[in-house]
Amino acid sequence: MMTSALVIFILTYLFIAVQKIPMVHLDLPSGALIGAVLMVVAGVLPLKEAYAAIDLDTILLLLGMMIVVGAPIAWYLGSPLFISRTVVEEFPLSSPGVLPEGISQREAEDTMSKAAQEEHTMDESMPSAGPAVVRSRGMFVGADSFHQGSGDALLVEVGGTIVVRLENFRVTNGPDLYVYLSSHPNPRTREQVHEGTVNLGRLKGNIGAQNYALPAGIDLSAVRSVVIYCQRFHVLFAMAPLQSAP
Repeated sequence: MMTSALVIFILTYLFIAVQKIPMVHLDLPSGALIGAVLMVVAGVLPLKEAYAAIDLDTILLLLGMMIVVGAPIAWYLGSPLFISRTVVEEFPLSSPGVLPEGISQREAEDTMSKAAQEEHTMDESMPSAGPAVVRSRGMFVGADSFHQGSGDALLVEVGGTIVVRLENFRVTNGPDLYVYLSSHPNPRTREQVHEGTVNLGRLKGNIGAQNYALPAGIDLSAVRSVVIYCQRFHVLFAMAPLQSAP
């Protein structure tokens, strides 16, 4: 028995001193525990004496400290697995634009939101000064998920006058909307909108057919798109890239 105890004692302390055994991944406490178990299994230390050597107060203290220290860490690491956080933010209606001096982001949001809830319908007939010849045409698309647009934009020659005609037209309403002609074929930013811009005036209605006369001397070959643009906040609402009519 003394021989067994001596062998276990030497092996345990060798392991504690070296702490590395090939293909075995055990730390120091594990090695000490294994040595104690071997002492009991070999009969060197009776089981009753082994139980008596256990200090329950110390073990409970250590266990409590582990819980106090480990519980917050476990919660921090594990809580994302079973806790969901839902966020619902309003879409920033004026974020692509420029805030005028003296107007806050919140005020701009309120102005854009209220305007979007209003609708103004127009129903203008095609000018009847003579035969209408469509020079170019395009279809409106929205600038983003909030600013939507649809319908047709036509450049029509009627009796020697060029008219921009909007048909089956609808756009999200907004404050100070204007109709622009741009030399950019598909503007997506305010900088692109203002490439060779011609201002045709305030949008008459956000729904329905309407006409806008072009100023004399406009080079139609330079007109590449029709744009609905908010002057107050410099926000693009919709655009219609133009193609020559067949």
